[in-house]
Amino acid sequence: MKRNKVLIKVINLYLIMTIIYYFFGRYDWTIPSNLKLFIYLVLLLLALNIGYNFKYRFAISHRNNHLYNSVGFMKKERKVFLISCFSIIVFQIAWVITVLGSFDISNIFSSLGENYYERLSFTTEESVFIMQLRTILWGLTLFAYPIGFIYFNKLTKVEKIIFLTTITIDILASLNMGVSKPIGDIVIILILSLLVKKGENKKTNNLFSNIKLFRNIAVLVISFIIIFGVIQQIRDDSTDTQASTFENPYSKFADLRANTIFDIMFLKNDTILKVVDRMGAYISHGYTGLAFALELPFENTYGIGFSRALIEYTEQYTSISVNENTYMERIEVEYGWPNGVYWPTAYTWFASAFSFWLLPFIMFFLGYIIKRVELRYREYGDIYSLALLSQLFILAIYLPGNAQIFQSRAALFGTLLLIFLYIYTGRKYEK
Repeated sequence: MKRNKVLIKVINLYLIMTIIYYFFGRYDWTIPSNLKLFIYLVLLLLALNIGYNFKYRFAISHRNNHLYNSVGFMKKERKVFLISCFSIIVFQIAWVITVLGSFDISNIFSSLGENYYERLSFTTEESVFIMQLRTILWGLTLFAYPIGFIYFNKLTKVEKIIFLTTITIDILASLNMGVSKPIGDIVIILILSLLVKKGENKKTNNLFSNIKLFRNIAVLVISFIIIFGVIQQIRDDSTDTQASTFENPYSKFADLRANTIFDIMFLKNDTILKVVDRMGAYISHGYTGLAFALELPFENTYGIGFSRALIEYTEQYTSISVNENTYMERIEVEYGWPNGVYWPTAYTWFASAFSFWLLPFIMFFLGYIIKRVELRYREYGDIYSLALLSQLFILAIYLPGNAQIFQSRAALFGTLLLIFLYIYTGRKYEK
């Protein structure tokens, strides 16, 4: 059966756009080799697509169009959904109170910048019991949004209220802490739900529905860019750094272009261009870290170099440190690209564990796993593959930036839980 490949098409479009902005956007980066970086990025993108298009069959095929009836969202799934919603509410409020002392629901923009830098200086988070519990049980929070968005019309009124309350609390927590990633994750998962529904329903595979899908995604992306721009501007305004620094925060590594293709596209509208350049740099500046890393030889990290959390746990419990062997640490030493401040791309994190020679095979595997998880959800509608697919989609979106789903301790525990549940429940689905 011919499959709708809308998911990989969107991932491709997004990754290509980040590459275009990197090479033709506002910043003229000073890197060892533009050609080497470009060829390697094309190779990785090809490997991802080859993996996604690799054929895979399930043990049984009994499609039930689960997205449009009650199958796939029964009593057990409703319990998981509610537990996930309440987990987000409790853990996010606890996070803010632990770090800031209170959870503000008014005037949050007035202190957003100060709160962001206060959060960065807070170093005792993991010693608080509720935060330790949040780390270990973070996987419980990863079901609410994919289930809520996909099955919103199947929710009861009470469940809808709980779901919308969860979104509100999560957004307020993000604003309290001066960060945009949780909001970005909500938008990314909502986009995924639109893509999954589009790929499932053959009746909507026409020009009008495609335009509608593009419009909806565009509205979501533009809305997030605006929110992101506001958050970044408030954070900038809360520092004593001179304004010129914000015109080129990467002045040590890049010059500014006076004119770009985006100036022409947006008719040199300063307001729009400021947001576009800020977001464009945010999602593409990590390619500079990758370019630097490509010049360095591989040093063994024993397979854990892809995760900051794993590196920290290894050092904490074994006194073995591999951090200095990672590309992220070494490009700071060799080129001054600050580890933990600017992104190096998820590619660089994975290469720290497996080398740049093996990285194309890792991208092939990632593409294969995305397709495999996506197909299982489309065939059977199980919430475990849906939740894992959401995290894999987030990982794909953050490939130019960071290996997000493995970095923090909470993210690592959450991802590992989803992988375990996917494998444990998959024996009846897969060969």
